[in-house]
Amino acid sequence: MLLGTIYYSSSYFKYKIPTPIQGKPTYKSLKRLNASLVKTDLGGGNHGYLGLVLKDAEYSRIPHTQSFVAPNYPPTLTIPLTSTPIQALKLKDKHNEDKRLYLECKNVEKLYSGMYKML
Repeated sequence: MLLGTIYYSSSYFKYKIPTPIQGKPTYKSLKRLNASLVKTDLGGGNHGYLGLVLKDAEYSRIPHTQSFVAPNYPPTLTIPLTSTPIQALKLKDKHNEDKRLYLECKNVEKLYSGMYKML
């Protein structure tokens, strides 16, 4: 394990090696793959990363969801010269959180892309 590397499959998923789905994936089978167990506020926060693996039309039919929009990589951090140290710290923290969320989303997406190739 590389220092600082997060293995999402072993950190978040109930089953470390999911059971492959036979045929066309359904909401129920995707849930078995545990996409909904990786917590995120995206898409309303009720269904984890399920919005990342379903088509928009399928995801919108699930009760209590909002549009699932995967984050973009944040632009380079720029701290205005007029910022106070507290303001600069808040900007840096926000930038780091935006970057963390982007990388988490990309890593979960890679994980599920690999699973679909196994099907």
